[in-house]
Amino acid sequence: MTAMSANNRKHERFGMMVPALMEVSSDPQEKLLTTRDLSSGGAYFFTSNPLAENTSGTIKIFLEPSHRMVTMDGGYVCLEVRGTVMRREEDGMAVCFNEDYRLIPFGA
Repeated sequence: MTAMSANNRKHERFGMMVPALMEVSSDPQEKLLTTRDLSSGGAYFFTSNPLAENTSGTIKIFLEPSHRMVTMDGGYVCLEVRGTVMRREEDGMAVCFNEDYRLIPFGA
């Protein structure tokens, strides 16, 4: 089986640098991350301390605020999704997302 090229990827990637938090059951402290690439199937996160492959957790991705993302009470919206670390590198990690996700308010 050969690796997929950028043109054959299942999900389109977007070069977005937005903040995120990841919680894993083995570590009570949330991990602050920054996305490098983001798609509907997963993301690459910059971090100086990447998690081990196959580590699963809940990720909150804080999308760039705009007038379209402000909630009725003045807060913002973030994307919450479960994911699993598929690849670990020196400067970060690639995380595959589960298909279920939810949009949640924050900062209100």
